Amino acid sequence: MRLFRGMASAALFVTAAFSIVLYTACKKEKYPPVPDKCAGIVCKNNGVCIQGECDCTAGYSGEFCDKKNIAPYIGNWSVTQEVVSVNGKPVSGRASTYTMTISEDASGVTILNFSNFMGEPGFDNVLGRIGMTIAIVKNHDDLFVETEVIAHPSNFLFKRYQALGQSGKQLLKGEGSINSLGTQMSGEFYVVYADTAGPAEERVKFSAEYIN
Repeated sequence: MRLFRGMASAALFVTAAFSIVLYTACKKEKYPPVPDKCAGIVCKNNGVCIQGECDCTAGYSGEFCDKKNIAPYIGNWSVTQEVVSVNGKPVSGRASTYTMTISEDASGVTILNFSNFMGEPGFDNVLGRIGMTIAIVKNHDDLFVETEVIAHPSNFLFKRYQALGQSGKQLLKGEGSINSLGTQMSGEFYVVYADTAGPAEERVKFSAEYIN
């Protein structure tokens, strides 16, 4: 009797083990392991791999987030600018040329720092931000308003309401763009100041060529 019980227990154990192996084998065939598309991919500058591609943080691009979007802007530029209107009234004959230097500001990888802005030695540390542009949109009151929106890294904005040195002038707003080669740049900006006849607002257009 004991022998029969032992044999029955052994048979039951073998059957259960076989069932587990068979179930596990079937389960593996039914649900094969999903390959890791991010295996071996290293995203730089805090980028994150998602489904085999690097999702880059602001200011970086490239397959592995190894390129700085600000790089084409950095260097010395030969600038030609012209005041095209004062207080909304067209003017002419107020053109000038000068050399301006653009560097990466210490405050962030998307922030431009302009030196010798408008050809004035005291107009340094003028800030701009790449990847932004100005757009006209409707607000919640269904009115059209001017706002700043995210754009391609080839677009940039000047920071609003910046004091220009000790001149009493202020950079009201402005925007521009750079070409894909990083060799040419253009845009416009507005400068406000107190004149003898009262407040003045100049609209200035500019174009620039990369020097070195």
